[in-house]
Amino acid sequence: MSDVLAGFKITATRIDNNHYNDDMANMDAWRVRITNPRGKTFQRQYFMGFGHGGKAPGLVDFMDTMISDAVLVAYESLEGFMESMGYDTDSISQTAKAKSVYRACERVAARLEGFLTPEEREAFQVASGNH
Repeated sequence: MSDVLAGFKITATRIDNNHYNDDMANMDAWRVRITNPRGKTFQRQYFMGFGHGGKAPGLVDFMDTMISDAVLVAYESLEGFMESMGYDTDSISQTAKAKSVYRACERVAARLEGFLTPEEREAFQVASGNH
């Protein structure tokens, strides 16, 4: 991991997944808390497929997912998001679900703005191989 990311700390606590929607039924649920080198925190619920065997999420993988979500809404309208993610735009329930996911990604994007410096964001992307 690069020196830029050395001051980040992650805490992941497994949580009960019985109360989430059917889309998350085959996932391990986590509450992840990241602390940056300046002492700011970023916390989210995070879901990983059972294929991970109960292994806690890692810092780089978690942050890569958060950055990807933020980038997605930066360049996609809700309609474009629905189309690219395969939501049925003629379905009221699918539209409601897509809006919920899209709004969650917007909240992540807003939170990351004050949490990561541009150098840190780039270092996470490089560390994950997505740069």
